[in-house]
Amino acid sequence: MMKLKKCGVCGENDLVHKTIKGERFSYKSFPSYVVNEDLLLAYCAHCGDFVLASDDPELIDIAIENSIKNDLSLFIKNILERTGWTQNELADYVGFTAIYISELKNRKKVPEFRTYNYLKLLSECFGALECVIENDPRCEGVRDSYSFQGSGSLERWNHIDLSRKVEAALPMEAADSFDDIEGIAA
Repeated sequence: MMKLKKCGVCGENDLVHKTIKGERFSYKSFPSYVVNEDLLLAYCAHCGDFVLASDDPELIDIAIENSIKNDLSLFIKNILERTGWTQNELADYVGFTAIYISELKNRKKVPEFRTYNYLKLLSECFGALECVIENDPRCEGVRDSYSFQGSGSLERWNHIDLSRKVEAALPMEAADSFDDIEGIAA
């Protein structure tokens, strides 16, 4: 990291190194994401702004991507442990391809924000999985508004209205539609 002498925002010389772990950043389709990777950057103690060197944005992107990949892997492992399903069964129930589930679980892909929120909700919100796999009365009136058309077990796929369930489970705004989620089984 290049040694910086003063802040470009306020002009003070009060620069220290601070980790971005726990800091909130926007990233691609993610309006806000809290990083869980350590990365030291120059920080102005006077104005509270990070002072970035030329290679820092790329390092921040890598830290965010690694954080997201790690989260998704844990979400999928949690769902599989709770249900006893295989990855193929999970893919059938949620409407993704088994290959896409595998790529997420093995930290090979960074999903879109909506996919991240959906899998986080299924992983952390008690009752969300039941709404997906059963005709749960708690989901009455919302399951018709979203469904993936497919064959076999995908026809039984029902999902909950994330905008009503997400407040307790997620600090971020939930997706309103799943029309543009990548990795959907056709």
